[in-house]
Amino acid sequence: APECGSDRMRRLLNKRFTNEEHLDQASWIFENGIQNLKLYYKVGLPFEEHADVEAIVELTEGIRERMLKVARGRGRIGRLNPSINPFVPKPGTPYQWLPMSDPKETDRKLQYLRKAFGRMPNVNAICKSARTGVAQSILALADRRVADALEIAVGRRMDFKRAVREAGLDPSFYLFRERARDEVLPWDVVDNGVARDYFWKELER
Repeated sequence: APECGSDRMRRLLNKRFTNEEHLDQASWIFENGIQNLKLYYKVGLPFEEHADVEAIVELTEGIRERMLKVARGRGRIGRLNPSINPFVPKPGTPYQWLPMSDPKETDRKLQYLRKAFGRMPNVNAICKSARTGVAQSILALADRRVADALEIAVGRRMDFKRAVREAGLDPSFYLFRERARDEVLPWDVVDNGVARDYFWKELER
């Protein structure tokens, strides 16, 4: 399943598949008896432009046309189930130094996609909220102090974002600032077998 709709974005993410290859694979799937297909997309990616978000709609429409072409001959039409999630700059990737996209901007993109997919028959999209992405990002990018927030959230049955503030932590410190190349990162204690310099060179590339 495609992870973003734009050939340009896939090149930036080092994913060597074109839209045409995705469409051909979709045709193969439908021709071999699978009627329903789930698609995975992300928004809020580094260097993303609105045209890249529009490309998600265009690719989904192209896959839908391939589905309908096969379905007409069989008399059974399946469904496409796009799942759109906010991008989280995960540790152990070239994006670990970058800030997360502004949630307001991400929500605007998600709202655009909700409306676009809402006009497509046989398409049932699930667009996660930017708020979900923020919570995931805090858990992914924060240091050991986030354990206090988790304890507060569970012990007081409190919303996690509020618990972060109750713990005296500033979410923007973890999420919305660019990190320096030589900054000590909380996950540097984990040896995943890949050198930091490699990730930095990939980011620059």
